[in-house]
Amino acid sequence: MNKPSKIAAFTMVDIMTGMIITSIIISMVFYLFTSINKQVSTYGNVRNELNEFLLLKSDLKRQFEKSEHKIIGIPGGISILGPSFKLNYIKEGDLLIRTEKNGTDTLTHHLNEFEPVFVINQLGVSTEKISALNVSVQMDNQELSCHLFREYGPIDAINRSLLHEF
Repeated sequence: MNKPSKIAAFTMVDIMTGMIITSIIISMVFYLFTSINKQVSTYGNVRNELNEFLLLKSDLKRQFEKSEHKIIGIPGGISILGPSFKLNYIKEGDLLIRTEKNGTDTLTHHLNEFEPVFVINQLGVSTEKISALNVSVQMDNQELSCHLFREYGPIDAINRSLLHEF
């Protein structure tokens, strides 16, 4: 009198349905993870490029504001002459290269404009001194620019006028 007994278990249809639902959920989570990871990576790249531009701007601004530095134009860029150093900023294509006695480094990769504005003397002739610098970079389909100005002050103007008298 062996009576067949039923064992409580899942059927193959139940197991397949559970696997299909689980695979759909896993694929949605994977898609969400990859899209968020891509956005974070893009944001990091934009943040790094913006940081690079702001560091370039602050470095140039610091050099322009120091009165003991002489800023002159050289072919392709500018040269900043200090009491114990010489810095050259040269535009090569869309790169800005900074050279000094210890080495060379690249400051920005998407340079659109690096144009010095020269001081005009009393005769209307351009000198080698720089009164302003226009810098612009292309970042994420937007153009960021900064304009730096160098004030030479009244003493420098008096000295220049005295030099022209003799």
